[in-house]
Amino acid sequence: LPYWLFITLYPAAVIMVFSVSRLRAPLIPVLSVPAAAGAMTFIRLLARRNIKRSLAVLCSLLAVSIGASLYGPDATENYEYAAEMYTCAGYQMSLSGRPESAKEYLQTALRIFPGFAPAHRIIGCILHEEGKNGEALYHFEQVLQHEPDSYVVHYYMGVALLNHGRVDEGIAHLRKAAEGAKRSRDRPVLAQVRNILGGE
Repeated sequence: LPYWLFITLYPAAVIMVFSVSRLRAPLIPVLSVPAAAGAMTFIRLLARRNIKRSLAVLCSLLAVSIGASLYGPDATENYEYAAEMYTCAGYQMSLSGRPESAKEYLQTALRIFPGFAPAHRIIGCILHEEGKNGEALYHFEQVLQHEPDSYVVHYYMGVALLNHGRVDEGIAHLRKAAEGAKRSRDRPVLAQVRNILGGE
């Protein structure tokens, strides 16, 4: 019974409950009991040379692996691993002071996945720092289509709009940034917004 309970519940747990990295640790004690039962069952089957049931166990494990890889209703990951890889490389290039190389990697990521918000966010910040506000605005707009509550992007969007001469729009975005920073208790961003808005 424990083995088949594991077969049934583990994929359901992974699919229905969003947990990553260290947040999976609490599952280990719970799953260790049925996992141990399943391992012991498999070892006994091999010792008895019960090929059919051994294959059934292996097929069940394969089914679990496939089932646990499916998207659930709360999944936040996607399958655009190549875009993510190029975005990470671009981010590292930007940190090491190589903006041109960073932009090349990020543009590659966007060719693979045009709507990849992290790549748009980073390249937007690079362009903003270079004073290319018009180009930066396009990328910030793309981010906000996917992450409308990102107060950090609202902040950069607001500053870029002000620098681009679109004052009213810039102030509106900065106010949204201030609201988000208050909720998140992000004092540095809030202080920067208040400094720009004159203490609002």
